Amino acid sequence: MPESENDRLFREQVDQQQEEAMSRHAETMAIMARSRLRQGKSISPKLAAHLPAAKQNENQE
Repeated sequence: MPESENDRLFREQVDQQQEEAMSRHAETMAIMARSRLRQGKSISPKLAAHLPAAKQNENQE
């Protein structure tokens, strides 16, 4: 069954909102990682993975 125009627009809106939420989450995690490093605390490899993404986001702005 083909997708209606309303369904397509709704799906695109949901996709965009999810992408924005993931971007905000990555930025928040990067801020947390930098904060912990400044305090001399260790960070997990999973949290450290967000650091390069934060630098890319800062360069884009």
